[in-house]
Amino acid sequence: MTTAERHEFPMARTCPFALPPAYEEIREEEPVSRVRLPDGGWA
Repeated sequence: MTTAERHEFPMARTCPFALPPAYEEIREEEPVSRVRLPDGGWA
């Protein structure tokens, strides 16, 4: 599995006012990355 394949959007949030915890990991590992959208497309 590539890094891009493991990023799904939208990501689950633990709090509606805070960014998902996975965002911190993504910023550290790969600041610019692709995500899969709910309709199956890529962004």
